[in-house]
Amino acid sequence: LSRGENALLPDPRDGFPRWIMMESASRLLHRGSEERNPALLGQAIAVFRELGSADPKSPASHYYLLHAFSRLAALGGRAEDHARASAAGREALRLGYHDPEIVKSILSEALASGDLPEIRLALEAAGLLVLPPERLDHPDPGRRLLDHGGQLADLLLDLPVDAVQAAVVAQRPVDQRRG
Repeated sequence: LSRGENALLPDPRDGFPRWIMMESASRLLHRGSEERNPALLGQAIAVFRELGSADPKSPASHYYLLHAFSRLAALGGRAEDHARASAAGREALRLGYHDPEIVKSILSEALASGDLPEIRLALEAAGLLVLPPERLDHPDPGRRLLDHGGQLADLLLDLPVDAVQAAVVAQRPVDQRRG
């Protein structure tokens, strides 16, 4: 790039304060998890929320919020913390953090919340289409493999097998003639 073009780019040093805050909050999250301390996890959550407000296009703070709320839920057993974890993960996914592990975490937290609308949102975010919501109230859910985007997602969830349907992806025919 020329000097003029380079001058138009943002200065990378402008992001250092956010990076330092992210590192600090990440350490709080890990320390709070190791010490099983909800107060430290709450502090980390506050910083990650502030970072999310400061940089609304970045999925990083939402990714960490998923883990912070998940660990808080594990300590306190509150369903609303599971739902908050799932919502944070969905936001990270929406903002571009595409990773199979985050999809599993979103679905796992939604199921742990026991909140049917949250489960529906998590399945939709994962690319799974939910059939009528009354099917999720099935009294005897079994462990089934779900199909994600036409490929095996390797997700073992406690949902009735008829509660989900793979997303339909249009594919064009492939010519398999040789030569």
